[in-house]
Order: sequence, then C-alpha cells, then structure tokens
Amino acid sequence: MLCSTWWLPAPVERCWDVLADPAFTWPRWWPGVTADDVHATVGIVGSSALVTFRGPLGASVRVRLRVEHVLAPWSARLTADGDLRGAADVRLADAPARGARPGGTLVAVRWRVTVVDGWAARPSAHAACRPLVRRAAAASHAAVMRAGERGLAHHLTGR
Repeated sequence: MLCSTWWLPAPVERCWDVLADPAFTWPRWWPGVTADDVHATVGIVGSSALVTFRGPLGASVRVRLRVEHVLAPWSARLTADGDLRGAADVRLADAPARGARPGGTLVAVRWRVTVVDGWAARPSAHAACRPLVRRAAAASHAAVMRAGERGLAHHLTGR
C-alpha cells in the first residue's frame, strides 16, 4: 500500500471541485501527468481516463482510472487497470490552523495496487535487486505525489 497526505490551502469543497472533475483535468495543474481517452459522466461516478504519471527519472506508469464510488465532498474510490491494478481511496478532511499555517484541507490517498507492467514489474536478475527496485518505485511515487500536491496548491491559490 502506498499512502500520501496533501495539505491544501483551500476549503474542502473547493478542493473537491478540482479533484473530482469528471473531465480529469488534472494535467492542468499536475506536472508530469496526462489524461487521454477521457469518458466524463454526469455526477462523476463511472467517469474514466487513461492517465499517465511520469516519474522524476522519466519512467512512466499508465493506468485507466475509473471512479467507482463517491461521497461528495469527502471521499472517492477509483479502480486502476494498466501498469497498476487495484484501487485508490481518496479522503478529504478539514485541516485545522496550525501556528502560522491557516486552515485548509487534508487529502489522504491510499493506493492498494499491484504492479502489472512497466519498469517496476520487470523481474530482477538477482533477488538482491528486488528491494532496490521497490525503494526506487516508492521514491518515484512520492516525488510524483509531491508534484501533484504542489501543483494543486498553486492552482488553488492562483499562483
């Protein structure tokens, strides 16, 4: 399981409106992400797109994401098929002010996926290489998610 938590400088409803756009407009604010073959539905459930996440070293992961369930504006469940197979749970919550940081929104993303294809799925020649491949994949995931958090924060504040 891979988990990420984002802090965003906007209310939950504003963050939801951007994240839950059935047209998968994430590439507007998320560096290294493209969305092709988008199928938008009214009300978002059933919307899907072929999303490519490009990591910091140029490796890409392509997945068809499909929105399966929502409880607006608090949570969504997406299924993934492609280089990764499984699901992602996204939860939004009000974030209290802390010190100099104003309140905002916390977004928790939990990916429960299996690597099916791509560089991280290739069998290593030696068992000793497998932990290195897992660490590299986790580091790439973390970098991609940090880029999404920064991009969305800038988008929400108009910077």
